[in-house]
Amino acid sequence: LYFSPLIVHTINFMFTYELCFHTPDRAHTIHHIFTVLLQVIAYYSGFLTITDHLILCNTSHLGFLSSIFSSLRTIALKENSKYKSIIRELYYNSYLISKIGGMVLYYFILCYSDIVIFSYNFLLVFILYFVIHIIQLYFGWIIYKKKRGFLEDMEFIIG
Repeated sequence: LYFSPLIVHTINFMFTYELCFHTPDRAHTIHHIFTVLLQVIAYYSGFLTITDHLILCNTSHLGFLSSIFSSLRTIALKENSKYKSIIRELYYNSYLISKIGGMVLYYFILCYSDIVIFSYNFLLVFILYFVIHIIQLYFGWIIYKKKRGFLEDMEFIIG
């Protein structure tokens, strides 16, 4: 509970920095804007001061594992590293496992806790989470299609 302001502001700073200096594509820009908006609303509405809600919010931090590999992938591409295909696959796999795993955990906790979803004060927070999850599922679908294409290419090479 004591670290929630640090976590929120670190994520917001990181995403704002990326928006200002690295100009991601439109889908990532929308994702970052919604995430910053969600974090600010959750923090200032008091959502994060309730322990059950804070536990719920922490499920999203599982997804940051893929952010590490995303940064490595960017560096590998810029440096034309001989490991770029391995790093790409690590990124794809970590994204699918950590983001989708975090979403499953989020809804599992939501279903089995006493959190009231439709309370007037916090309804916007739940709506923003849902929108962010839809965006992440969209990215997951793109990654799945890329992986499927990559695996088909590998079968052609192997067989």
